[in-house]
Amino acid sequence: MNRQQRRAAGKATPVLRFDKAAAAVAQRAAIMGARTDPMTPEISTRLLLPAYAALENLTHGRADDDDFIRLVKFNLFGYELSARLWQYGNAKEQFAKLEPDFQGAADALELVGKRKEATGRYGTAAAELAAIRASLVLLAELLALSTEGHAITALTKADETIRAKLAGR
Repeated sequence: MNRQQRRAAGKATPVLRFDKAAAAVAQRAAIMGARTDPMTPEISTRLLLPAYAALENLTHGRADDDDFIRLVKFNLFGYELSARLWQYGNAKEQFAKLEPDFQGAADALELVGKRKEATGRYGTAAAELAAIRASLVLLAELLALSTEGHAITALTKADETIRAKLAGR
């Protein structure tokens, strides 16, 4: 490689630049995660509305992939929130008892996903639907006990986990 080729290759390497937009989003997420305001019923309802819509679609046989992923994400959100409240809360025994409920909903969602692969449509049995509903009811109860910071952090962690799993398909 001669001098001209080395110079051309040196100019072709990308220069790392500070991404101000990405840094601002990361900083805002960190600030939002540190909020200590209690969750209001309005915020909880707005937050849970997409999950309830996805559950309604699943119940009536109109669910698509987005609805299924949304239900998985909100089940994981509930698990992450209970783990976070267990870590920072006083009632460790009560929060430790919640894991089987979220695991039951995860198992039910796994069966729904397998059924979709076999039949081409999302459908549920009564027991699976009951486990998924119980998970969402439990998530609503946890949100009532939570702060905005805990909820935002748990939802962000659940979203990152789902995105990583979908990227690795």
